[in-house]
Amino acid sequence: MSKIWYISPSNQGANIGVDGYGTEKDQMNLLLDEIIPHLDRAGVSFHRGDPDISIQKRVKESNEMGASFHLALHSNAGGNGKAVGPVAFYYSEKGKTFCEKVVDALLALGQQNNRSSNVIQNKIFYELRKTTAPACLLEVDFHDNPAGAEFIMTRRQDI
Repeated sequence: MSKIWYISPSNQGANIGVDGYGTEKDQMNLLLDEIIPHLDRAGVSFHRGDPDISIQKRVKESNEMGASFHLALHSNAGGNGKAVGPVAFYYSEKGKTFCEKVVDALLALGQQNNRSSNVIQNKIFYELRKTTAPACLLEVDFHDNPAGAEFIMTRRQDI
């Protein structure tokens, strides 16, 4: 079986950011629109998760297709408008390795960051613990902080 990535953009349509950000769901789907041509060019086989189905159904779909990796794209909130920078969550060590590479690439873009830790193990998130493939839940930046929202909206092509 060939390797395939399952990419799961946020389905959080009620999670609104600052400064014209709109919704997390819309922004992460716009980001994925920018990522797809790079995956195609690199010859990476992938499946785009339907943002209108539940996380449970996406995990089931990822597992049934035998995905070799599962990436969940999100933007963060809850930093009281002060937190900036990427945060990536993983369950397994293989997921951790990928999370570290993704975070390092984001930080290399000059992304602002005030996180004490950018890569964190999480054994609670459903999309991490229920996938059979190594998984990374990436919070690209904080959409409740103007700098984080701006980074996501203006740097999509770089991301």
